Amino acid sequence: MGQKWRLWGLCVLICVAILLTGCSSGIRLGWAGSDSIASMRARYTHWSGSKQKLITLEANDVLELTYKAKVNKGSLIIEVLPPEGDALLAVNLEQDAEQTVKLTAEEAGRYVVKVRGEGTGGSFSISWTKQER
Repeated sequence: MGQKWRLWGLCVLICVAILLTGCSSGIRLGWAGSDSIASMRARYTHWSGSKQKLITLEANDVLELTYKAKVNKGSLIIEVLPPEGDALLAVNLEQDAEQTVKLTAEEAGRYVVKVRGEGTGGSFSISWTKQER
């Protein structure tokens, strides 16, 4: 009977681990990060998952986005997604990069700045400002 209880306990632990993993934003090892209203940054040993922030833009607003990334392994994807349609920005980084881009909102609505790690190690810093027209 003792072996049955051990097996049952092991099954419960595995189920709890799966549930907790599903509730988080992926796998984060060595993660240290911070967010503000107009920025996201983190450094990590290993990350597979995503982070995102919503931005409200009016039609013809200009979003100036600056990113700096260190990619030691895997890939880091940075996207700016409009309320509908194709991404305004989609960058797949497999090496260190730094850039400032200006994007014009074609329609009013809630845009998403999204960062995804795919087995990546390193760091990123993303900030943005909104210039109304």
